[in-house]
Amino acid sequence: PMETQVKLLRVVEDRRVQRLGGGESRQVNFRLITATNRHMQGLIDAERFRLDLYYRLSGVVLHVPALRHRREDIPELLQHFVRAFCLRNNMPVPEISSGVIPYLAAQEWPGNVRQLRQRIEEALVFCDTVELRVSDFDRYRHAEPPPTPAPPAIAPAGASLKDVERELIHRTIAELGGNKKRAAERLGISRSHLYKVLARED
Repeated sequence: PMETQVKLLRVVEDRRVQRLGGGESRQVNFRLITATNRHMQGLIDAERFRLDLYYRLSGVVLHVPALRHRREDIPELLQHFVRAFCLRNNMPVPEISSGVIPYLAAQEWPGNVRQLRQRIEEALVFCDTVELRVSDFDRYRHAEPPPTPAPPAIAPAGASLKDVERELIHRTIAELGGNKKRAAERLGISRSHLYKVLARED
């Protein structure tokens, strides 16, 4: 609310506060960190956020891209949230199936990292504690639809498994604009294996 913004601006500028029920203000020393997912310039233009307060708060601004723009972070976030949940609930850390990372990378994540964390923790509830599988995510009734499957014919009839694997890797790399790291993550394979497959062509 605008009246709260006025009070906050005064505190930021004077570094003095008055306790509820108190009669005197006192000096305070603090560092203020703020976060928002709102478009601040729009709020300022609409006179819903004070420009002077915005300038006082925006000394150092970090813009964090939405999760859908940094899907390469999903493997590390997955590992972190799995370990944290298991530690918190005193349960063994399960192995993660190779299909989980491509499945998660294919989602849109409108709720960003919070939504990813929630979905991972929900899946861990269904997990058998031995292996975390894509099916553990699908059991949640509000899960997003699974990613559109790739066209089934990625190699000529009679092609060997190695040929199919190589063609799938090439297609994935092309879809991701040549990014081999993200291709390996989407396919659920290590980068060393991806490079090994590509090296067989040389």
